Amino acid sequence: MSHLDLPSLDGTASYYRLAYVTPIKQRFLGASPNDYQGRLTLKQPLWSGGGISAQERSAVFGLDAAREGYRLAERDVLAGVKAAYVLAFQAQESHRIKEELTLRVKRFLDVSEDLHRRTRLPRLEALLRLRVQHQNAVQDEIAATHQMSVSRIALLQAMGASPSDSQILPEKLHEPAELDHEPRSEVPADRHPAVQLRRKEIAGAAESVHLARSRFQPQIYGTAGYGYEWAEFGSGRSDWTAGVVLEWPLWDWGRRRALVRQASARKSQLEQSERLTGIELSSQWETATARRRSAVGRLELARTNVDMAEKSLRLYEERYRDGVASNLEWLDAQQAWVGARLNYLQAQTDGRLAAVEMEKIGEAE
Repeated sequence: MSHLDLPSLDGTASYYRLAYVTPIKQRFLGASPNDYQGRLTLKQPLWSGGGISAQERSAVFGLDAAREGYRLAERDVLAGVKAAYVLAFQAQESHRIKEELTLRVKRFLDVSEDLHRRTRLPRLEALLRLRVQHQNAVQDEIAATHQMSVSRIALLQAMGASPSDSQILPEKLHEPAELDHEPRSEVPADRHPAVQLRRKEIAGAAESVHLARSRFQPQIYGTAGYGYEWAEFGSGRSDWTAGVVLEWPLWDWGRRRALVRQASARKSQLEQSERLTGIELSSQWETATARRRSAVGRLELARTNVDMAEKSLRLYEERYRDGVASNLEWLDAQQAWVGARLNYLQAQTDGRLAAVEMEKIGEAE
């Protein structure tokens, strides 16, 4: 904002109807009561009571605040893309599990129907239950397919692409395993963009207070001007002037005081906002870390449940082939296995989303 120290050029034009023409004006302009004037004035600020410096510093702090706002928005966008990717991967894996379930139930149903035609076993009521189970699995697969499509569209939108740009995504998303590790970040503090943004805004507001107070100070200008004055077109005189002007504000109906109070209130509001921002970041950090710990603990239990469900399903399949277990017991074991896998996937997703939130809120080590 170096232009504030540069001189300014103003042009003015005026007309006065004189009630009395002084002798000096009669000498140069004649006895006409018309007085036309045109003037160009060059005005160079010499001292502004600190107002120009305050404006320059306020502009610098405003630029710094804009940079911190960009960093904060960049974090939000990156976290949004990562979260959308985690959810899209979850939908993809959920669809794969339910697709596998549909195929397994369909194969089991085909075998049971063939046995029923030849041996009348399993009984009809059991066969009907198998058919219902297969239809439910098909419906779940259709819903999972739709959810997978929706999640991929959400991922594209988070990336700033349109749904028609689906070709930029791989057909099969890779597992975001890097989010399974503990995030390398720490509790948000002074270096966080949100805190820095508030501090730059406070610094800019402080300069606004200085600017408002500078209006109580005298202003000194160097001036140079050229003017032309005439009473009738075609006749008149010109003059040149140069000098120093001291302007001292005396009364403005409280306008300057109101500006000072307004700037001070703005500064106090931003200081309170800074404190609330720190509290909010700490709260969000604690929430994200608690969600992460909870997800990690659930993940261990879910992994154990998946192992046990797989073993149970394998044993029931062997017993069913030996004619010891019923098809309904096999169905129960199948549902327990699928439920355990989905619970594991959900715990894994919750942990990854919490890691994304910690990376967004925390500061890199």
